[in-house]
Amino acid sequence: MTKTVRSWLHVENGLPHLETERMQLRIARAGEAGKIVRYLIRNRAHLQPWEPKRDDFYFTEAAWIGGPERDQKEAQTGIAYRFRMLLKPGADPKAEVNFNCPTSEYIGTISLRNITPFPGYNATLGYSLDHSVEGRGLMIEGVRSVLRFAFEHLNLRRVEACFMPANVRSEKLLLGLGFQVEGLLRSSLEVNGRWEDHCISSLINQNWRRS
Repeated sequence: MTKTVRSWLHVENGLPHLETERMQLRIARAGEAGKIVRYLIRNRAHLQPWEPKRDDFYFTEAAWIGGPERDQKEAQTGIAYRFRMLLKPGADPKAEVNFNCPTSEYIGTISLRNITPFPGYNATLGYSLDHSVEGRGLMIEGVRSVLRFAFEHLNLRRVEACFMPANVRSEKLLLGLGFQVEGLLRSSLEVNGRWEDHCISSLINQNWRRS
């Protein structure tokens, strides 16, 4: 049964489904492990400079057996939300030519992790985008929708995001959404086989309400 919460948000079987002008953002469905793997394979070289070093097994369907079900369980329990981005039919013809089945293939992921309710009311934002659709404003459109979900639906007070100093695209995205850089986390994550510094930034929900 589908319940309409707001025009931009639907909840089905406890799973949120977000709508933007050009995209749908939803949790992976059962049987979509292959879709996840195809996205990862297409973007293996593109994402490698910003992610932990992965072995070849990570890019196989065997590695992702049960992955969609884990994502669903985390979302249903409010632990984390990993939204998969899909283009709406006809929404971006230039982007669609890059895929055989454009509106059924993932073009990115936006996640809210480490969700802490009382007394923190915060979460960590993460994201990635298919290399072939960069530069079209899709990521800022998607992240803006997920932030709205975080603030209006989950009633979070703070969302934080980290980025490597060399990741200019990520910095520009976050600053454009109103995030403020708070400092530098030295040697905080192992990325592509090296320990890297990360800038930490946050966005505060000025309309937060005590429930």
